Amino acid sequence: FCAALWESLHGRRPFPGRDHHSIYEAKLAGPPKVPRSPAVASHVLGALERGLATAPEPRFASLEALLEVLADNPRLRRRQWLVGAGLVVATVAAGFGLARASEGPSATDPCAALEAIPADSWGAQRRVEVEEAFRATGVDFAGETYARVAERLDSYLGGWKDTRLEICRVGLVRGEVSVERMSEAMLCLDRRLAEADAEVVARALDTVDSLEPVDGCQLDSAAAPQAVEGERRVALLAVEDALADAATQFQLGHYAESLAAGDLALDRAMRLEDRHGQARAEHLRGRALAKLGRHDDAEQALLAGLGGGAEAELRLRLLADIVALHAARGQFDAGLAVLALARAQLDAAARPQLAAQLHIQAGKLFYLRQRWDDALAESEAGLAKAESAADEALAAMFHFQIGNVLVGSRRDPEAGAGRYQRAIELWTRSLGEFHPQLASVRLNLSAVYFHRGQYDKAIELLEYVLAEFEPIYDANHPHIGLSHQNLGALYTVSGELERALDHSRRSLEVIGGTLGEEHPDYATAERNLAGLLLMRGEPRRAHEHYLHARSVYEASLDEGDSRRMAVHAELVDSARWLGLAELASEQLVRVEAALAAVEPSDGRRVGPLSVLSRARLEAGDGEGARARAQELVDFLRARHDSGFELGLARVQLAEALAELGRVDEARRELDRADELFALSDGREHVSAWRAHLVRGRVERAAGRPAQALAALERARLVHAAGGGSPGLAAV
Repeated sequence: FCAALWESLHGRRPFPGRDHHSIYEAKLAGPPKVPRSPAVASHVLGALERGLATAPEPRFASLEALLEVLADNPRLRRRQWLVGAGLVVATVAAGFGLARASEGPSATDPCAALEAIPADSWGAQRRVEVEEAFRATGVDFAGETYARVAERLDSYLGGWKDTRLEICRVGLVRGEVSVERMSEAMLCLDRRLAEADAEVVARALDTVDSLEPVDGCQLDSAAAPQAVEGERRVALLAVEDALADAATQFQLGHYAESLAAGDLALDRAMRLEDRHGQARAEHLRGRALAKLGRHDDAEQALLAGLGGGAEAELRLRLLADIVALHAARGQFDAGLAVLALARAQLDAAARPQLAAQLHIQAGKLFYLRQRWDDALAESEAGLAKAESAADEALAAMFHFQIGNVLVGSRRDPEAGAGRYQRAIELWTRSLGEFHPQLASVRLNLSAVYFHRGQYDKAIELLEYVLAEFEPIYDANHPHIGLSHQNLGALYTVSGELERALDHSRRSLEVIGGTLGEEHPDYATAERNLAGLLLMRGEPRRAHEHYLHARSVYEASLDEGDSRRMAVHAELVDSARWLGLAELASEQLVRVEAALAAVEPSDGRRVGPLSVLSRARLEAGDGEGARARAQELVDFLRARHDSGFELGLARVQLAEALAELGRVDEARRELDRADELFALSDGREHVSAWRAHLVRGRVERAAGRPAQALAALERARLVHAAGGGSPGLAAV
C-alpha cells in the first residue's frame, strides 16, 4: 500500500529496479529519500517513511493503523475542519486523495506530481546520449534520422504522460474506478515506457514506430462501477489487503499462511457481497490447498471461484489450476477436457504468460501418462513463451518439467540433471534460496544421483529435503510421501533393509492418506514395499500388494503404459514363490507382449527382462536365457548403472552361461557381481546372497566342493544379516 501510494504521489516507485534482485538491493539501502513538495502533507510523508522502513519493527502493525495516521492531518485538526463522524469519511479520503487536504497550487490535484516524464527514460541527458550515438555511426543521414526519431518519441511520450494523468484522475480524483484497476493500468503504462528506453530508440526509426500504443492502457470509466465511498470503501480495502497478503505468502512458499489470509479475504468479501473479491479469494485458497495436499478442499474452492464473480482472465487461471489438480490426482481424461476448455477461451497472443501456464499443466498431464514426446513439446513451447516474457520463475518451472521427462523416461538423466540445476539457479534468483520449489527440484535431483550409483549423496540430499519440507507441509503431504518413498529405495540399494521398510511403509501411509488408495502413485509405493517384503521372505504380503497395484494401474493407466508391464513382471516373481504356476504363466505372456511395444530407453524394462531370462532358464532354454540376460546387462550399462541391479543382472547372466557349460565366463560375471555388491562400509549388499548361491552351484558342478561350500556359507551369512527370505532354503 505504501509503495503504491508513494508512486501515486511522486510519479515513481520508492525502490527502483527492474528485477527482484535490484529491488531487494534498493530496499537494503534503506528508506527512500522523500521529495519534499507542497502538494504532499508532511504527516503523509512521515507515515510513508515509516511504512517503507527496511526492518519490519518500525512499520505499522496493520493497514488500519496506517490509515488512521494518514487521516489524522494536524493542520486539519487545528482548524477543526472535521469533527465527529466526519472522521470516518476522512479516513477513506486520506488514502486516495491526500493532496486535497494540503495547501498550495496543487492542493486540488493529487496527480500533479505525475506531469514529468521520468528523466532516465527521455530527459535532456538521454537526448544528448542518443544523438551522440546516432552521429557516432558516421552515416550521412544519422542526424536527419535522429531528428525524426526524437520527434516521434516526443509525440509517443507526450501521449504516455497524458494517458497516465487521465488514469490517475479517473482513480484518485473522480473515484470512477477502483485503485486496483488504476494500478493495473499504471503498470501497463510502465511496461510501455520500458519499451521506449534510449537503447531501443537508438537502434532504428522503425523501432519507435513499433512501440505498443499507450491508449491500450486507458481505462473505460463509463464501463466501470460507480465510485465507492465511506465505510464500504474501507471494507473493500480490507478485502484487498487480505488478498494481497494471501498472494504474497503463496509466492514466498508459505502455503498455510496464504490459506489463512485467503480465508480472511473470503470472509470479508462474503460480508460485503463482493462477488469478484470472493472469486479471487477462492482462487488463492484453492491454490494454497492444492500445495498443502488437500485436493478435495482445493477442488471445492476452485469450482466455487468459477461459479462466482470471476472475470474472463480469472476464469482462465481457475481452469488452469483445475487442470493441475486433475494432474495431481491422476485424472488424465478430466484434466485434458478442462485444458481444451481453457485453451478454447484463451487468446494466447494477448496473454502469453497465461498460455505458458496452460503449457505447464498440459506437460504435467502428458508426463503422468508417460507420453514423453507430448510432454516435451508442451514444455519446450511454454519455455519459449516464458523466456520471451523474461519471466525467470516461469522459465524455471519448464526447465524443471523438462528435467522430469528426461529423468523419468531415462532418455537422458544427465541432461535432466542439467535442467534441474538451471531451474535451481533461476528459482534461487527469482524466489530466494529457501523457497519450497527448490526443495522439490532437489527431491527429483536425488533420482539422478540414484541412477549414477551415488547413493550416499542421494540419501544426504533427500534427508535435507525432508527437513526442508516438514516445517512447511502437513505430515501427510504428497511431497513428504515421495521423499520417504525415495529414501526407501535408496536404503534398499545400500543394503539397509529395515530402514528401507520403515520409509516405504511411511510413504504408503502418507500417499494413501492424501491421494487415496486408487491413485497410481499409491500403487507405485505399494510395488516398492512389496519388493522389500519379497526380499525379506514375506511373499504372500508382497503378492497382495502387487495384485492391488495391478488393479489400480489397469483402471487408471493406458494399455501401453510401462508401469503395467512392470507390475506384471513383479507378479510373476511373487506367484512363483507361492507356487501359483498358472498365474505366473499368464503374467509372463503379458510381459513379453508389453516389452515389444515399450520404448528401448524405458527404465521399466529391467524387471521384465529379468523375469523373461529366468523363465527361459527354467524351460531349459539356456541360450534364450543368456540372450535376455545379456540384453539386460547391456541396457543397465548403457544407462551407466553401477549398483545392485547390474549386479543381479550379471548373476542371471552367469546362471545362463553355466547352463550352457561356459563355466569360466560364468565365474567372470560372478566376480564382477561381487564388486557391485560391495558396499563402502565393508559390508555386502543383502542381494549378494544370490551371487554366492550361483557360485556354489557352479563350483559344485565343476567338481570343486570346498569352493562350493565356502560360497554357500557366505550366502547363508549374508541372508542372515539381511533378515532371511525363501531363498534361504535354496542355500
